[in-house]
Amino acid sequence: MEHKAIDEEAVFASLERMTGSPALAHVIKATLDRLADGLGGPELAEVAGEVIAGRVDLRDVAQSNVYGEAFTMQISNFSAWYSQLDAEARGHFVAQARDLLSGFERDG
Repeated sequence: MEHKAIDEEAVFASLERMTGSPALAHVIKATLDRLADGLGGPELAEVAGEVIAGRVDLRDVAQSNVYGEAFTMQISNFSAWYSQLDAEARGHFVAQARDLLSGFERDG
């Protein structure tokens, strides 16, 4: 499923202003696309679709209690997964994240 923003440039500009980094804005936008496709469940798909469409700002979502439980559950799941990793696996995960960000910074 493809999600088109009402004004994709405005949505990206908002993410870039919020993060201070074009690379991080690209990562967040890609994550929102995956969430909108249902990766994090129906509640996160709904909110991600609203952000992508430009109907709600991600900063407003972060400050809202409406989707807090869904975000909290996903963060808890990630924390549980991450805590099970040994030091080598954590290092590998962090290196992959850095490589991903570096790729976006390089490719602009």
